[in-house]
Amino acid sequence: MFAMDSDSGLFKNEDNVLMKLGKVVEKQLTLSKDEFEKNFIIGKIPEGQPPIDDEHYRYMKLNNNICLRSQIDTTMKLEDGSDIVFEIKTRAVAPIRYDLENYKDYLDYEIN
Repeated sequence: MFAMDSDSGLFKNEDNVLMKLGKVVEKQLTLSKDEFEKNFIIGKIPEGQPPIDDEHYRYMKLNNNICLRSQIDTTMKLEDGSDIVFEIKTRAVAPIRYDLENYKDYLDYEIN
C-alpha cells in the first residue's frame, strides 16, 4: 500500500503563497461577487467567521490497484440537463512566480 500527502519532508514549502493565492482566485471565479466579498475581503468578513472550506473531491479506483483523487472546483449544467464538474487551474503572474520572496512588491500588479 502506498500513500502520498503534502509532507514536504526536508524541503521548505516555499510556494505556499502561490497555493493560497490560487485558492482565492478559484473562489473569486466560482462564487458570486457578493459571496466572495463577504468571505474573502478584509473589512467585510464578520469577526470570528471561519473562511469557507468547501473543497470537494472525486475519487476513482483503477484496476483495483490505484486510487485517483481529483478536486472539484465548480459544476455546470449542460443544455441537455446533464451535470459536469471541473477543476480550475490558476497561475501567478511572472513577477510573483520568479521573485516569490518579494511577492508583496507585486500585489498591485495588473494585467491589462
